[in-house]
Amino acid sequence: MTQYTTYRIATQWLRNDFILCNNIAEIDESIWENAHFNYEDENGNPRDIFQYFITDASESDVEWLEKNFPELLFTYSNLLDCFVLCVDHCGTGWDYVETPVSDELVEIWGDKILYNDSCNPPMFKYNRELIEGGAGN
Repeated sequence: MTQYTTYRIATQWLRNDFILCNNIAEIDESIWENAHFNYEDENGNPRDIFQYFITDASESDVEWLEKNFPELLFTYSNLLDCFVLCVDHCGTGWDYVETPVSDELVEIWGDKILYNDSCNPPMFKYNRELIEGGAGN
């Protein structure tokens, strides 16, 4: 059974910084070529991306985030030499958007990270050192 956390917890798990840069799609065509996801749905329709955030995430950060939060969408900007988070939802605060979380993280962190009640999203404090050191062990 798929379990969910909030988009905010997923994006902030490794404490990376994000800066809104919506015009990146207009000035850097490499983001289309370097996408880690399919820009088209199963019917061939283009996926709507509403916001683009440049980030200081490393390649290993992005790999880890994509593995543990599979609906986070990343691409790479050759122009800026950094990864870009592509947000495919709009109009709702990130504390209230649910996103799948890996079973591995649920096993380690349990209910602390799960999104079960839209009126009371989890207020989870994450720490890069804990995660890298095998949190929960």
